[in-house]
Amino acid sequence: MAREAQPDTTKLNQADRSDGMSGHYFHGGKVHMRNHRPAEAIAAFREALRLQPDSIEIRLHLAQALRLGGLLTEAVDLCRDASTAHPDQPHWHLELGQVYLAQSRPELALTHFRTALSMQPDLVPAFQGLGHAYLQQGQGPLAAEALHQAHQLHPNNPETLVSLGLALQQAGWGDAARRSLQQALKMRPVYFDAHFHLGNIFMNQGNFKAAGDCYRRAVKIRKGSWEAWANLGSALLKQGCLTEARDCFHRAVQIRPQEPGLGVNLATVLHHLGEMDAALELYRRVIATAPEFPEAWLNLGHIWHEQSHLDEAEAAYRQALRLRPEFPEALTGLGIVAHKRGELAAALDWFRAAQNIRPDCAVAHYNESLTLLATGDYNSGWKKYEWRWRTEKFQPLPFSGPSWDGAPAQNITLLLLCEQGFGDSIQFIRYVSLVKERVGKIVLFCPPSLERLFRTMSEIDFLTSVSDGLPPWDCQASLMSLPGLLNTTLDTIPGHIPYLTTNAADEKKFSLLLNQLPGLKIGLTWRGNPKHENDRHRSLNPAVMACLSRVEGCCFINLQKEISVEERSVWLQAGNFYDFMAESTDFADTAALIAQLDLVISVDTAVIHLAGALAKPCWLLLPPIADWRWLRQRDHSPWYPTLRLFRRGSREDWPTTMEQVMTSLREWVQTGNHRGDHDGPVQTPPG
Repeated sequence: MAREAQPDTTKLNQADRSDGMSGHYFHGGKVHMRNHRPAEAIAAFREALRLQPDSIEIRLHLAQALRLGGLLTEAVDLCRDASTAHPDQPHWHLELGQVYLAQSRPELALTHFRTALSMQPDLVPAFQGLGHAYLQQGQGPLAAEALHQAHQLHPNNPETLVSLGLALQQAGWGDAARRSLQQALKMRPVYFDAHFHLGNIFMNQGNFKAAGDCYRRAVKIRKGSWEAWANLGSALLKQGCLTEARDCFHRAVQIRPQEPGLGVNLATVLHHLGEMDAALELYRRVIATAPEFPEAWLNLGHIWHEQSHLDEAEAAYRQALRLRPEFPEALTGLGIVAHKRGELAAALDWFRAAQNIRPDCAVAHYNESLTLLATGDYNSGWKKYEWRWRTEKFQPLPFSGPSWDGAPAQNITLLLLCEQGFGDSIQFIRYVSLVKERVGKIVLFCPPSLERLFRTMSEIDFLTSVSDGLPPWDCQASLMSLPGLLNTTLDTIPGHIPYLTTNAADEKKFSLLLNQLPGLKIGLTWRGNPKHENDRHRSLNPAVMACLSRVEGCCFINLQKEISVEERSVWLQAGNFYDFMAESTDFADTAALIAQLDLVISVDTAVIHLAGALAKPCWLLLPPIADWRWLRQRDHSPWYPTLRLFRRGSREDWPTTMEQVMTSLREWVQTGNHRGDHDGPVQTPPG
């Protein structure tokens, strides 16, 4: 079995064999070194050297202690003097190389490691030093070569395998790096560095669960490692385990409170948990102690813009840019602020400025796509929209396999996948008829609550909500990628409605319930998904919508799932309000209920898409800066011909908008405009 070659120390004085006081201090210094107490070791070695000034061995140990204690200039001087006095001994060049590494001067370190190897070609620590120096220079392949040589000379050294893993990772050979670290753990299962760096590799590969497992083992070995707690928090955050991530970042902050990045990470998790006040307070504390830390200003801007404090958000982003002039995320933030102000041309300029700095800045491309789509520039917008897959906001498609490029191929089976919210799926399921003209068979994978509704589309050959139930398929596409794949413009939106239908038995169930109710039947929805980033602006208090109950000749039908006790109380006080949603178990049931109505009035939720897809007259209540699909400054939509848009002005509140809706509803009832609104299919006029 090969043995690790060490420096030839036969010419060293054997100070550790001395029976005098020098040996006593020398032994004490070595004990301090083993226990990671370099200051005490330095003091002991100095005293030993005072008693035995000619001892090269004591001098060498003192140099090592000085290096570990951070007294690098003194260590360099000591090693230089010793190497001049003893030019034929490689250990001085070896130690001098280590000191230069500690000073981040890899070019000098390389010179001395090579000199040591010229004296002793099988000197393993010198090959290890070469590898570390190349790592500092970012030369992963050369580092891997040197460390591989060290491993060949001494194959049972787990430290070398860990360093080799880092070099392989730097060289871009992630799988080989992973294998090297796993081999180190076979030799030494309880090894902090190996678990920690293996976790880093898994993080880079997107395997966040495996990364988290590695970091958990690392913090069990070294509970005081703030880096391991922080990385565990990051892995948990990537998995959506927000509470656990918060606890990990809190632990890291407790260990190293002066590290501003840890405070920012903890505040980010609090932000995701919806604890906005706590997050804001933490960002302020970080900024108070580290005002030059741009990430804190950036994330502060994120919170401000989400709460629509746009002036404060702009100020925070601009401060981040002052601290780091080339900061694409801050430029993107300014673009989002401009978009929310309705300054779309300025928003595009900001997003493109971010891309000029970092061409692959996915969040800038994605936000640019939303602005382009909002302006109606579908030619450019759909292409940019594909950048969403490279942002942290979107998870990749759940199945591995080739993606469809939109080209006709009658011999293939295409798997279509629902994406994002229920409303998105309902809006873009219309494309199956166009897709069917290009492919042989269509398989749809959808959420269970949409399964019965989508079964009404004859173009779908196979539909399931269970991944294990999928038949073989050739390629895949997301529903929301179809407009881009099929080159949709405002003038070519497939707007033939209805494209969804209802089940006769479901309709009969609701018909029996609604037939006895007086007047025109108006369906209402006042809030959407609370997790939506714009929900605080698009949803409204039911007490505001309840003014509609003053319109005579109508009764109002609930289309809102899971009404709270407070919401129900509002409507009971308003009167003329009926709730049959307990009979609705999925969107097919809700569609059957909508089919019995004369009109649907809703905020931006899946209900409005469902009503539009059924060709039901529907009115949509929009905030000042609405979702991209509703375009700008128009009261109709090319996506749904029977849809009317009511836009809340930037200086208006919801009660003012609802007064307008109430007036329009009264006119609609009195003039009889509801008659014939949805007789037969409707085709969208050009956009």
